[in-house]
Amino acid sequence: MASILELLSSPGLEAVRPLVGPLDAVEVTGVRLEPRPDRLAAIPAGTVAVLLAPVPGHLLDVAVRDAAAAGAAALVLTGVAEAPHGLPAEVTATARALAERGRVAVLYAEGDLAALVVAVERAVAGSAADALARVAAAAREVT
Repeated sequence: MASILELLSSPGLEAVRPLVGPLDAVEVTGVRLEPRPDRLAAIPAGTVAVLLAPVPGHLLDVAVRDAAAAGAAALVLTGVAEAPHGLPAEVTATARALAERGRVAVLYAEGDLAALVVAVERAVAGSAADALARVAAAAREVT
């Protein structure tokens, strides 16, 4: 098993960036695509929940609270606009405080969400495919 911090160095997750919350608080046990944030309270502990749609304002506060209550490792935001301070406009001070207190990382990802889910699952499983992907990534860096 891996923490979010370890997961972020895995091949295929280069486009994922941390926003708020601890990156080493909860061990990652799996990944799930979530079409609706109102289902986050029922996800298994250790899950990286990838939201399929933007979650505006106070609803993000609720989503972070529910993810923390479920013991999620991370909540991945997608499709959000950035504010001048570099964080997505929807990440309020309340969401930041809830993430810290609830020990859940809030991340941002754009691009191919299916590839993101596969990369997280591969890293969590620690499979031979993950090892080969790491070797291939290292070889690309050297050459």
